[in-house]
Amino acid sequence: MPPKFSRELQQPVIFADFLDFQPRTSPCEADCPAGNPIQKISYLVRDHRFEEAAEYLRARNPFPGVCGRVCPHPCEGKCNRSRYDESVSIRALERAVFDLSEAGKVRRPLPMDKTGKRISIIGSGPAGMTCAYFSSLFGHSVTIFEGLPFLGGMMRSGIPDHRLPKDVLDREIGQILDLGIESKLNTVVGKDVALAEIMAQYDACLIAAGRRNAKSSDISGSRLGSSGMLLGGNYSLNLTRKGILNVDPRTMATSLRGVFAAGDISGPTGVAEAIGSGRRAAIGIHQYLTNHLTAQVCNITMDRQEGVTVSVVDPESKVSPPHVVTYEELSHIDYFEKKPRVATGKMETGEATKKFLEADSGYTREQAAEEASRCFHCGHCFMCGSCVEDCPGYVLAMGADGPTVAYPEECWHCGNCRISCPCGAVAYEFPLSMLV
Repeated sequence: MPPKFSRELQQPVIFADFLDFQPRTSPCEADCPAGNPIQKISYLVRDHRFEEAAEYLRARNPFPGVCGRVCPHPCEGKCNRSRYDESVSIRALERAVFDLSEAGKVRRPLPMDKTGKRISIIGSGPAGMTCAYFSSLFGHSVTIFEGLPFLGGMMRSGIPDHRLPKDVLDREIGQILDLGIESKLNTVVGKDVALAEIMAQYDACLIAAGRRNAKSSDISGSRLGSSGMLLGGNYSLNLTRKGILNVDPRTMATSLRGVFAAGDISGPTGVAEAIGSGRRAAIGIHQYLTNHLTAQVCNITMDRQEGVTVSVVDPESKVSPPHVVTYEELSHIDYFEKKPRVATGKMETGEATKKFLEADSGYTREQAAEEASRCFHCGHCFMCGSCVEDCPGYVLAMGADGPTVAYPEECWHCGNCRISCPCGAVAYEFPLSMLV
Protein backbone atom coordinates (compact mmCIF):
# COMPACT_ATOMS: atom_id res chain seq x y z
CA MET A 1 0.00 0.00 0.00
CA PRO A 2 1.22 3.56 -0.72
CA PRO A 3 1.82 5.94 2.20
CA LYS A 4 -1.13 7.29 4.14
CA PHE A 5 -1.11 10.86 5.40
CA SER A 6 -2.62 11.90 8.71
CA ARG A 7 -4.33 15.25 8.18
CA GLU A 8 -5.52 18.14 10.31
CA LEU A 9 -9.18 18.89 11.09
CA GLN A 10 -11.09 20.87 8.47
CA GLN A 11 -14.19 21.48 10.59
CA PRO A 12 -14.87 21.66 14.33
CA VAL A 13 -15.43 18.25 15.94
CA ILE A 14 -17.37 17.78 19.18
CA PHE A 15 -16.70 14.07 19.43
CA ALA A 16 -15.16 11.44 17.20
CA ASP A 17 -14.91 7.72 17.76
CA PHE A 18 -12.93 7.41 14.56
CA LEU A 19 -11.47 9.89 12.05
CA ASP A 20 -10.22 7.95 9.05
CA PHE A 21 -8.21 10.95 7.82
CA GLN A 22 -6.35 11.25 11.14
CA PRO A 23 -4.82 7.89 12.15
CA ARG A 24 -1.94 9.57 14.01
CA THR A 25 -1.82 12.26 16.67
CA SER A 26 0.38 13.96 19.25
CA PRO A 27 1.05 13.09 22.91
CA CYS A 28 -0.40 16.45 24.01
CA GLU A 29 -3.79 15.89 22.34
CA ALA A 30 -3.90 12.27 23.50
CA ASP A 31 -3.35 13.42 27.09
CA CYS A 32 -5.68 16.46 27.18
CA PRO A 33 -8.49 15.71 29.68
CA ALA A 34 -10.81 18.20 27.97
CA GLY A 35 -10.05 16.82 24.49
CA ASN A 36 -8.88 20.15 23.04
CA PRO A 37 -7.77 20.17 19.37
CA ILE A 38 -4.37 21.58 20.40
CA GLN A 39 -2.62 21.32 17.05
CA LYS A 40 -5.44 22.95 15.10
CA ILE A 41 -5.50 25.79 17.62
CA SER A 42 -1.73 26.28 17.28
CA TYR A 43 -2.02 26.28 13.49
CA LEU A 44 -4.72 28.98 13.52
CA VAL A 45 -3.13 31.16 16.23
CA ARG A 46 0.15 31.11 14.31
CA ASP A 47 -1.71 32.82 11.46
CA HIS A 48 -3.54 35.26 13.80
CA ARG A 49 -6.89 33.52 13.13
CA PHE A 50 -8.06 33.81 16.73
CA GLU A 51 -11.80 33.84 16.04
CA GLU A 52 -11.61 30.66 13.97
CA ALA A 53 -9.48 29.07 16.70
CA ALA A 54 -12.20 29.93 19.21
CA GLU A 55 -14.77 28.06 17.08
CA TYR A 56 -12.67 24.91 17.06
CA LEU A 57 -11.87 25.16 20.76
CA ARG A 58 -15.46 25.75 21.88
CA ALA A 59 -16.53 22.69 19.89
CA ARG A 60 -14.81 20.65 22.61
CA ASN A 61 -14.61 23.00 25.58
CA PRO A 62 -16.96 25.89 26.50
CA PHE A 63 -14.47 27.20 29.09
CA PRO A 64 -11.22 28.11 27.27
CA GLY A 65 -10.88 31.31 29.31
CA VAL A 66 -11.06 29.34 32.55
CA CYS A 67 -8.92 26.40 31.46
CA GLY A 68 -6.38 28.75 29.89
CA ARG A 69 -5.79 30.15 33.38
CA VAL A 70 -6.19 27.32 35.89
CA CYS A 71 -5.59 24.00 34.09
CA PRO A 72 -2.44 22.23 35.43
CA HIS A 73 -1.58 21.56 31.74
CA PRO A 74 -0.59 17.87 31.78
CA CYS A 75 -0.35 18.18 27.99
CA GLU A 76 2.78 20.29 28.29
CA GLY A 77 4.52 17.52 30.21
CA LYS A 78 3.90 15.19 27.26
CA CYS A 79 4.94 17.69 24.56
CA ASN A 80 7.58 16.19 22.24
CA ARG A 81 9.21 19.60 21.90
CA SER A 82 10.42 19.34 25.52
CA ARG A 83 12.98 16.79 24.24
CA TYR A 84 14.22 19.34 21.68
CA ASP A 85 14.33 22.59 23.67
CA GLU A 86 11.23 23.50 25.71
CA SER A 87 7.62 22.37 25.60
CA VAL A 88 5.04 24.56 23.87
CA SER A 89 3.08 26.80 26.27
CA ILE A 90 -0.23 25.15 25.41
CA ARG A 91 -2.26 26.57 28.30
CA ALA A 92 -1.18 30.13 27.50
CA LEU A 93 -2.24 29.60 23.86
CA GLU A 94 -5.66 28.40 24.99
CA ARG A 95 -6.05 31.51 27.10
CA ALA A 96 -4.89 33.68 24.18
CA VAL A 97 -7.70 32.31 22.03
CA PHE A 98 -10.21 33.53 24.61
CA ASP A 99 -8.48 36.82 25.41
CA LEU A 100 -7.60 37.91 21.88
CA SER A 101 -10.58 36.78 19.81
CA GLU A 102 -13.33 39.33 19.25
CA ALA A 103 -16.47 37.76 20.71
CA GLY A 104 -18.73 39.41 18.12
CA LYS A 105 -16.76 37.81 15.29
CA VAL A 106 -16.77 34.26 16.67
CA ARG A 107 -19.54 32.36 14.89
CA ARG A 108 -21.93 30.69 17.30
CA PRO A 109 -22.77 27.03 16.62
CA LEU A 110 -26.18 26.21 15.18
CA PRO A 111 -28.02 23.76 17.49
CA MET A 112 -29.82 20.71 16.18
CA ASP A 113 -33.60 20.79 15.81
CA LYS A 114 -35.55 20.65 19.06
CA THR A 115 -36.12 17.10 20.24
CA GLY A 116 -38.81 17.82 22.81
CA LYS A 117 -36.72 16.05 25.45
CA ARG A 118 -35.99 17.64 28.84
CA ILE A 119 -32.77 17.21 30.82
CA SER A 120 -32.18 18.17 34.46
CA ILE A 121 -28.66 18.89 35.65
CA ILE A 122 -27.83 18.94 39.35
CA GLY A 123 -24.84 21.22 39.89
CA SER A 124 -23.40 24.13 37.89
CA GLY A 125 -19.67 23.43 38.09
CA PRO A 126 -17.57 22.78 34.97
CA ALA A 127 -19.06 19.30 34.41
CA GLY A 128 -22.67 20.41 34.79
CA MET A 129 -22.32 23.56 32.70
CA THR A 130 -20.44 21.70 29.97
CA CYS A 131 -23.14 19.03 29.79
CA ALA A 132 -25.77 21.78 29.66
CA TYR A 133 -23.95 23.48 26.78
CA PHE A 134 -23.65 20.40 24.58
CA SER A 135 -27.08 19.03 25.50
CA SER A 136 -28.60 22.29 24.34
CA LEU A 137 -26.62 22.08 21.08
CA PHE A 138 -28.09 18.60 20.62
CA GLY A 139 -31.59 20.11 20.67
CA HIS A 140 -32.68 19.24 24.22
CA SER A 141 -34.25 21.59 26.79
CA VAL A 142 -32.00 21.93 29.84
CA THR A 143 -32.66 23.04 33.42
CA ILE A 144 -29.83 23.44 35.94
CA PHE A 145 -30.48 23.02 39.68
CA GLU A 146 -27.91 24.82 41.84
CA GLY A 147 -27.97 24.97 45.63
CA LEU A 148 -25.87 28.15 45.79
CA PRO A 149 -27.05 31.65 44.78
CA PHE A 150 -24.70 31.69 41.78
CA LEU A 151 -23.56 29.47 38.89
CA GLY A 152 -20.04 28.16 38.43
CA GLY A 153 -19.45 25.89 41.41
CA MET A 154 -15.84 25.71 42.54
CA MET A 155 -14.72 27.77 39.53
CA ARG A 156 -16.38 30.72 41.26
CA SER A 157 -16.02 29.86 44.93
CA GLY A 158 -12.70 28.02 45.01
CA ILE A 159 -10.31 29.94 42.72
CA PRO A 160 -8.94 33.38 43.76
CA ASP A 161 -9.47 36.39 41.52
CA HIS A 162 -5.76 36.92 40.83
CA ARG A 163 -5.83 33.54 39.03
CA LEU A 164 -9.34 33.63 37.58
CA PRO A 165 -11.12 37.00 37.33
CA LYS A 166 -14.84 36.40 37.74
CA ASP A 167 -15.71 38.45 34.66
CA VAL A 168 -13.98 35.75 32.58
CA LEU A 169 -16.19 33.10 34.16
CA ASP A 170 -19.28 35.30 33.77
CA ARG A 171 -18.63 35.71 30.03
CA GLU A 172 -18.28 31.99 29.45
CA ILE A 173 -21.30 31.06 31.56
CA GLY A 174 -23.27 33.78 29.75
CA GLN A 175 -22.44 32.23 26.38
CA ILE A 176 -23.77 28.90 27.63
CA LEU A 177 -26.98 30.39 29.02
CA ASP A 178 -27.54 32.23 25.72
CA LEU A 179 -28.55 28.86 24.25
CA GLY A 180 -31.79 29.11 26.22
CA ILE A 181 -30.78 27.11 29.29
CA GLU A 182 -32.88 27.61 32.44
CA SER A 183 -31.24 27.77 35.87
CA LYS A 184 -32.82 27.40 39.30
CA LEU A 185 -30.55 28.87 41.99
CA ASN A 186 -30.84 28.37 45.76
CA THR A 187 -32.42 25.00 45.03
CA VAL A 188 -30.94 22.06 46.93
CA VAL A 189 -31.99 18.70 45.51
CA GLY A 190 -33.16 16.51 48.38
CA LYS A 191 -34.25 19.52 50.43
CA ASP A 192 -36.06 21.98 48.21
CA VAL A 193 -36.97 19.42 45.57
CA ALA A 194 -36.79 15.62 45.64
CA LEU A 195 -34.88 13.57 43.10
CA ALA A 196 -38.07 11.57 42.56
CA GLU A 197 -39.88 14.75 41.54
CA ILE A 198 -37.13 15.67 39.11
CA MET A 199 -37.11 12.19 37.60
CA ALA A 200 -40.86 12.40 37.06
CA GLN A 201 -40.61 15.72 35.20
CA TYR A 202 -37.50 15.19 33.08
CA ASP A 203 -36.43 12.59 30.55
CA ALA A 204 -32.87 12.32 31.87
CA CYS A 205 -30.85 13.62 34.80
CA LEU A 206 -27.18 14.42 35.27
CA ILE A 207 -25.73 14.46 38.79
CA ALA A 208 -22.77 16.86 38.76
CA ALA A 209 -23.06 18.23 42.27
CA GLY A 210 -19.46 17.53 43.21
CA ARG A 211 -18.39 14.80 45.58
CA ARG A 212 -18.31 17.00 48.67
CA ASN A 213 -21.80 18.32 47.96
CA ALA A 214 -23.11 14.84 47.28
CA LYS A 215 -21.85 13.61 50.64
CA SER A 216 -23.31 16.51 52.61
CA SER A 217 -26.59 16.84 50.72
CA ASP A 218 -29.42 14.37 50.36
CA ILE A 219 -29.90 14.14 46.59
CA SER A 220 -31.87 10.90 46.76
CA GLY A 221 -34.18 11.56 49.69
CA SER A 222 -32.07 9.71 52.27
CA ARG A 223 -28.52 9.74 53.50
CA LEU A 224 -25.55 7.69 52.36
CA GLY A 225 -25.48 4.31 54.03
CA SER A 226 -22.47 2.28 55.11
CA SER A 227 -23.42 -0.26 52.46
CA GLY A 228 -21.95 1.99 49.81
CA MET A 229 -25.34 2.77 48.25
CA LEU A 230 -27.18 6.06 47.88
CA LEU A 231 -30.67 5.07 49.05
CA GLY A 232 -34.05 6.71 48.72
CA GLY A 233 -37.45 5.35 47.81
CA ASN A 234 -37.19 3.34 44.61
CA TYR A 235 -33.88 4.97 43.67
CA SER A 236 -30.48 3.45 44.42
CA LEU A 237 -27.13 4.28 42.87
CA ASN A 238 -24.03 2.12 43.10
CA LEU A 239 -21.26 3.82 45.03
CA THR A 240 -17.72 2.93 45.97
CA ARG A 241 -16.64 2.98 49.60
CA LYS A 242 -15.25 6.46 49.07
CA GLY A 243 -18.62 7.79 47.99
CA ILE A 244 -17.86 7.93 44.27
CA LEU A 245 -20.60 6.98 41.85
CA ASN A 246 -19.86 4.03 39.61
CA VAL A 247 -20.38 5.13 36.02
CA ASP A 248 -19.76 3.81 32.54
CA PRO A 249 -16.61 5.77 31.55
CA ARG A 250 -17.79 6.06 27.95
CA THR A 251 -21.39 7.21 28.47
CA MET A 252 -21.20 8.41 32.12
CA ALA A 253 -24.39 6.40 32.79
CA THR A 254 -25.05 5.21 36.35
CA SER A 255 -26.77 2.01 37.46
CA LEU A 256 -30.13 3.85 37.46
CA ARG A 257 -31.81 4.16 34.07
CA GLY A 258 -31.87 7.75 32.81
CA VAL A 259 -29.42 9.01 35.47
CA PHE A 260 -25.89 10.03 34.53
CA ALA A 261 -23.02 11.49 36.55
CA ALA A 262 -19.98 13.65 35.80
CA GLY A 263 -17.33 15.67 37.60
CA ASP A 264 -16.05 14.94 41.10
CA ILE A 265 -18.98 12.71 42.03
CA SER A 266 -17.78 10.18 39.43
CA GLY A 267 -14.15 10.44 40.57
CA PRO A 268 -11.66 13.16 41.65
CA THR A 269 -11.21 15.67 38.84
CA GLY A 270 -9.79 19.04 37.97
CA VAL A 271 -11.54 21.60 35.77
CA ALA A 272 -10.32 20.07 32.50
CA GLU A 273 -11.27 16.53 33.55
CA ALA A 274 -14.70 17.76 34.65
CA ILE A 275 -15.23 19.44 31.28
CA GLY A 276 -14.30 16.25 29.46
CA SER A 277 -16.66 14.17 31.59
CA GLY A 278 -19.48 16.70 31.09
CA ARG A 279 -19.10 16.49 27.30
CA ARG A 280 -19.09 12.68 27.39
CA ALA A 281 -22.19 12.76 29.60
CA ALA A 282 -24.01 15.02 27.13
CA ILE A 283 -23.22 12.57 24.33
CA GLY A 284 -24.30 9.59 26.43
CA ILE A 285 -27.56 11.32 27.38
CA HIS A 286 -28.22 12.23 23.73
CA GLN A 287 -27.71 8.64 22.64
CA TYR A 288 -30.02 7.48 25.43
CA LEU A 289 -32.76 9.97 24.56
CA THR A 290 -32.61 9.28 20.82
CA ASN A 291 -32.70 5.50 21.29
CA HIS A 292 -29.25 4.97 19.84
CA LEU A 293 -27.26 2.07 21.18
CA THR A 294 -24.56 3.50 23.44
CA ALA A 295 -22.11 1.05 21.89
CA GLN A 296 -22.56 2.61 18.45
CA VAL A 297 -19.61 4.41 16.92
CA CYS A 298 -20.42 8.01 16.08
CA ASN A 299 -18.84 11.29 15.04
CA ILE A 300 -20.34 14.66 15.99
CA THR A 301 -19.24 17.70 14.00
CA MET A 302 -20.14 21.38 13.78
CA ASP A 303 -20.73 22.45 10.19
CA ARG A 304 -20.92 26.23 9.73
CA GLN A 305 -23.94 26.00 7.46
CA GLU A 306 -25.76 22.89 8.69
CA GLY A 307 -24.90 23.20 12.38
CA VAL A 308 -24.34 20.24 14.70
CA THR A 309 -24.42 16.92 12.83
CA VAL A 310 -24.32 13.39 14.24
CA SER A 311 -23.14 10.62 11.93
CA VAL A 312 -23.06 6.96 12.93
CA VAL A 313 -20.12 4.95 11.69
CA ASP A 314 -20.63 1.33 10.66
CA PRO A 315 -20.85 -0.47 14.03
CA GLU A 316 -18.97 -3.40 12.49
CA SER A 317 -15.97 -1.16 11.84
CA LYS A 318 -12.85 -1.97 13.77
CA VAL A 319 -12.08 1.27 15.56
CA SER A 320 -8.73 1.79 17.22
CA PRO A 321 -7.36 4.97 18.81
CA PRO A 322 -4.94 7.02 16.70
CA HIS A 323 -1.26 6.18 16.97
CA VAL A 324 0.52 8.61 19.29
CA VAL A 325 3.71 9.87 17.66
CA THR A 326 6.82 9.75 19.85
CA TYR A 327 9.83 12.04 19.68
CA GLU A 328 11.92 9.23 18.19
CA GLU A 329 9.56 9.03 15.20
CA LEU A 330 10.29 12.62 14.18
CA SER A 331 13.03 11.73 11.69
CA HIS A 332 13.41 15.21 10.19
CA ILE A 333 13.52 17.09 13.50
CA ASP A 334 16.16 19.55 12.28
CA TYR A 335 13.47 21.05 10.03
CA PHE A 336 12.50 23.10 13.09
CA GLU A 337 14.56 26.01 14.33
CA LYS A 338 15.36 25.90 18.02
CA LYS A 339 13.42 28.66 19.77
CA PRO A 340 12.99 29.53 23.45
CA ARG A 341 9.53 29.31 24.95
CA VAL A 342 7.74 32.68 24.89
CA ALA A 343 7.12 33.82 28.48
CA THR A 344 3.90 35.47 29.60
CA GLY A 345 3.90 38.61 31.75
CA LYS A 346 4.06 37.81 35.47
CA MET A 347 3.37 39.81 38.63
CA GLU A 348 3.92 38.84 42.25
CA THR A 349 0.76 37.40 43.77
CA GLY A 350 0.75 39.91 46.63
CA GLU A 351 1.08 42.88 44.29
CA ALA A 352 -1.57 41.52 41.93
CA THR A 353 -3.98 41.04 44.83
CA LYS A 354 -3.44 44.59 46.08
CA LYS A 355 -4.03 46.02 42.61
CA PHE A 356 -6.98 43.70 41.83
CA LEU A 357 -5.13 42.38 38.78
CA GLU A 358 -4.25 38.98 37.38
CA ALA A 359 -0.85 37.66 38.39
CA ASP A 360 -0.34 36.42 34.80
CA SER A 361 -1.14 38.90 32.03
CA GLY A 362 -1.02 36.34 29.20
CA TYR A 363 0.17 36.94 25.63
CA THR A 364 -0.12 39.72 23.09
CA ARG A 365 -1.24 38.68 19.60
CA GLU A 366 2.35 38.68 18.37
CA GLN A 367 3.61 36.65 21.32
CA ALA A 368 0.83 34.09 20.88
CA ALA A 369 1.59 33.70 17.17
CA GLU A 370 5.29 33.28 17.89
CA GLU A 371 4.68 30.62 20.54
CA ALA A 372 2.17 28.79 18.32
CA SER A 373 4.81 28.59 15.57
CA ARG A 374 6.89 26.34 17.85
CA CYS A 375 4.37 23.48 17.62
CA PHE A 376 5.75 20.35 15.90
CA HIS A 377 2.24 19.25 14.82
CA CYS A 378 3.15 15.68 15.71
CA GLY A 379 1.15 13.25 13.61
CA HIS A 380 -0.82 15.93 11.72
CA CYS A 381 0.34 17.10 8.31
CA PHE A 382 0.87 20.86 8.17
CA MET A 383 1.58 20.83 4.41
CA CYS A 384 5.28 21.75 4.46
CA GLY A 385 5.79 19.82 1.19
CA SER A 386 8.99 18.04 2.28
CA CYS A 387 7.64 14.60 1.33
CA VAL A 388 6.69 15.75 -2.18
CA GLU A 389 10.05 17.42 -2.77
CA ASP A 390 12.01 14.39 -1.59
CA CYS A 391 10.05 11.63 -3.36
CA PRO A 392 12.60 10.06 -5.75
CA GLY A 393 9.95 8.52 -7.99
CA TYR A 394 7.81 11.68 -8.28
CA VAL A 395 4.88 9.64 -7.02
CA LEU A 396 3.51 12.36 -4.72
CA ALA A 397 1.84 15.68 -5.57
CA MET A 398 0.79 18.60 -3.40
CA GLY A 399 -2.95 19.25 -3.46
CA ALA A 400 -5.17 21.81 -1.78
CA ASP A 401 -5.54 19.56 1.29
CA GLY A 402 -1.91 18.46 1.41
CA PRO A 403 0.17 15.74 -0.25
CA THR A 404 -1.52 13.01 -2.25
CA VAL A 405 -0.33 9.83 -3.92
CA ALA A 406 -0.69 10.78 -7.59
CA TYR A 407 0.69 7.50 -8.98
CA PRO A 408 0.05 4.74 -6.41
CA GLU A 409 0.99 1.92 -8.77
CA GLU A 410 4.48 3.40 -9.16
CA CYS A 411 5.25 3.67 -5.44
CA TRP A 412 8.02 1.26 -4.38
CA HIS A 413 7.71 2.05 -0.67
CA CYS A 414 11.21 3.42 -0.24
CA GLY A 415 10.12 5.24 2.92
CA ASN A 416 11.68 8.53 1.89
CA CYS A 417 8.44 10.45 2.44
CA ARG A 418 8.23 9.20 6.01
CA ILE A 419 11.86 10.07 6.72
CA SER A 420 11.43 13.53 5.17
CA CYS A 421 8.26 14.34 7.17
CA PRO A 422 9.16 16.62 10.11
CA CYS A 423 5.95 15.87 12.01
CA GLY A 424 5.62 12.08 11.72
CA ALA A 425 2.36 12.29 9.77
CA VAL A 426 3.20 9.57 7.23
CA ALA A 427 2.33 5.92 7.83
CA TYR A 428 2.23 2.68 5.85
CA GLU A 429 -0.30 -0.12 5.93
CA PHE A 430 1.17 -3.61 5.97
CA PRO A 431 1.65 -5.92 4.20
CA LEU A 432 3.20 -3.83 1.47
CA SER A 433 2.74 -4.64 -2.19
CA MET A 434 6.23 -4.12 -3.56
CA LEU A 435 7.11 -3.42 -7.15
CA VAL A 436 9.80 -5.71 -8.53
